[in-house]
Amino acid sequence: MIPTLNTDLNVSQLILINKQGANAPEPVMPYAKGQCTYTLNFRDQKISGLHGVKELLGYSDEEFSFNAITDFIHPGDVTNFNRLMYAIVDYTTQTFILPELILNVTFRIRKKDGDYIKVLRQTSIYYNDADSQMISHYNILTDISFMQCSNRVEWKFDAPHLDQHKFKMYVNQSYQKIFSMRELEILGLINKGFTSHAIAAKLFLSKHTIDTHRRKMLQKTGCINAIELLEFYRLNVL
Repeated sequence: MIPTLNTDLNVSQLILINKQGANAPEPVMPYAKGQCTYTLNFRDQKISGLHGVKELLGYSDEEFSFNAITDFIHPGDVTNFNRLMYAIVDYTTQTFILPELILNVTFRIRKKDGDYIKVLRQTSIYYNDADSQMISHYNILTDISFMQCSNRVEWKFDAPHLDQHKFKMYVNQSYQKIFSMRELEILGLINKGFTSHAIAAKLFLSKHTIDTHRRKMLQKTGCINAIELLEFYRLNVL
């Protein structure tokens, strides 16, 4: 579950910044200890407006670059994170983007000292072009390592009038590619309450084979047990 934090001030300011359009000044958002902010520009492939990155993650402005930022994401999270981002880009290129849209996503990121922390990234569109296509977005990173969170990449969209069902379909299509047809079949049976023994009997496979599939699915999703795997399946695949 996405952690609930008191960030109403930040989110409201993100919306105001977006409504000012291309002439909006580079935002300088207030941030607390354990937070940093930055703007990511897709058109220019640059990151600007960095505040608090050095204090939170240890990277200089030059090190925290457009091309390097994905490399800092935990290896167990980066595939699912990228799939989610690709689904969002695919969706936004076909849909009018609401200025009020806020994306919340959690993942693990590597600090300069090599340690990983769990962060909540809140993203709002900073500027769209004349065709309502996203050019840049503004981000708040918050350290949530102190919370009892799973290691899964979790996400939530907050936007008025957003077609949640349509967007979820985009995400589901992307995440379904993580699993093989056999893995999806096994996941469906796990979701129905089948044990590994029962799945093996139904599919005419050995329990060892089923257990191997389950281990691989845990590795792919970053889940640590069957409960988390089912939550991932229900959120991102069903």
